[in-house]
Amino acid sequence: MEESELQTDIRLLRKTVRKWSLIAVGLGIDRGTDNCALCHRYYNPFPDLVYAVVPDCAQCPVKLNVNQAGCRGTPYFNYKAFVDWNGFKPGTDLGYMRTLANKELMFLQKILEAYVLAQKFIEEEGVK
Repeated sequence: MEESELQTDIRLLRKTVRKWSLIAVGLGIDRGTDNCALCHRYYNPFPDLVYAVVPDCAQCPVKLNVNQAGCRGTPYFNYKAFVDWNGFKPGTDLGYMRTLANKELMFLQKILEAYVLAQKFIEEEGVK
């Protein structure tokens, strides 16, 4: 049986939640689009080569949630700004960095919960 778009999104959201779970406890690293399951499917940095300014992100669940491409409007931007500004140099507040990662994790978990709930509804109601 072929996986539906909703099931694919749930699978990708679970992988992304797992990534951020590890980052939030200090065992993972964010490599942006390189290690994001959702980005591997949806991120397109050049939707129109003539006006290649903003990534597309197609039907990414995160984009659909915040109505902005490139994870703008999500907790990820605060995390990325902190890491870009501080890096991992001595004296960096790793606890704060993990707090920011945890906010991204909670944000993604809420999206995942909504998608799982939608899938359950479809299965129970026989919606196609």
